[in-house]
Amino acid sequence: MPVFKRWRGKKITSSHPNWDEARWTVEFRIQGKRVQQAVPTARTKADAERAETKLRKDLYDRRYGRGGAQMGFTQFFDEHYMPWSKENKKSHRDDENRGQLLKAHFKDDALCDIESADIDEFIRSIYGKKTKRNNPRSRATCNRYLSLLSAVFTRAKRSREKFVEVNPCADMEKGKERSRQRYITADEQVRLMEVLVGDLEFLITPFEIAVNCGLRKDELVSIKADHVNLSGVPTFCEGLEILPNWLLVIDSKTGEPRQVPMNHIVRAVLSEAVQGAKPDELIFTFQRNGVSWSTIRSGFESACEAANIPHGQKVSGGIVWHDLRRTFATRLRALTVHEYDIKTLLGHKIAGVTAGYARYTPQVLENAVELLAETKGKVVKFERRVG
Repeated sequence: MPVFKRWRGKKITSSHPNWDEARWTVEFRIQGKRVQQAVPTARTKADAERAETKLRKDLYDRRYGRGGAQMGFTQFFDEHYMPWSKENKKSHRDDENRGQLLKAHFKDDALCDIESADIDEFIRSIYGKKTKRNNPRSRATCNRYLSLLSAVFTRAKRSREKFVEVNPCADMEKGKERSRQRYITADEQVRLMEVLVGDLEFLITPFEIAVNCGLRKDELVSIKADHVNLSGVPTFCEGLEILPNWLLVIDSKTGEPRQVPMNHIVRAVLSEAVQGAKPDELIFTFQRNGVSWSTIRSGFESACEAANIPHGQKVSGGIVWHDLRRTFATRLRALTVHEYDIKTLLGHKIAGVTAGYARYTPQVLENAVELLAETKGKVVKFERRVG
């Protein structure tokens, strides 16, 4: 029955006592998708049937391009979203990689026809399934896909053509994910430094900068010679003042530059790295010193293997390069540096994000509890003098 009346969510017949007050509803399927919609303006069955015919035509035309702004998911992703992502996001490579799976699932489905239920079905279909690296997809990974889908529909909604009226991801909840707590210990750092020789020697400078400045990998490989102020007076770069012995981070994930002070370890390794580099020249390139985004990743894995340290996010107790950034924050917290100062050094906009980096250390907690056992002073009772 394509048209009928409903009362409080249930189909009714003309014998129902509330028949006159109930609303007409149309229900049908188009290309396998169920459509159900109330028609509050319909007064008779004929009105409802005309509304049903018009709705069928509108949906058909919108899906197959006969009028109205409509576009398939794959076409929109390639022609509209990815150009915007490459221009505005540092993580556009992640968008491009994850987009392959999204395009394979949604294909040429019209953006305006994709609903929350379809997205939920996609998330359930990939959760726990093995990736190319033979690892099961975690909740965190599924959340990244959901975030990307939300970004795609946000762009579609904001576009001049108004490809969608609403973002179907807006009310969807992300799955609960376990926060990562791994950081490198002092003993592991000693073992790593011992193996950074020969073909792995190029990692020493990036490693020291990551542990002592908390830079992301993309930020590290984007450092230019004039971003480093090793002098005793302020310098200027791209209209920004760099304090003496500070490092300017231009290519930040947030899009906002920040400055990080350099300790004597970072000053020593960077003073050698900038030798012979022009002011506007990148310090780290494969041609100059063998350092690049990919060599850092592969070299760190080899170094961990040589130092007998588990490597990889999916490996029990495994560590990855980004955990050096967490190590930087955790060590600052152990030295009782204020959380807002750590947030500034890391370049976070939200304090809650910093909490996931500045982890507690057992020694700090042990020292805190030990304070409870410290000997307290004795209370001396003085005899009351008789006046």
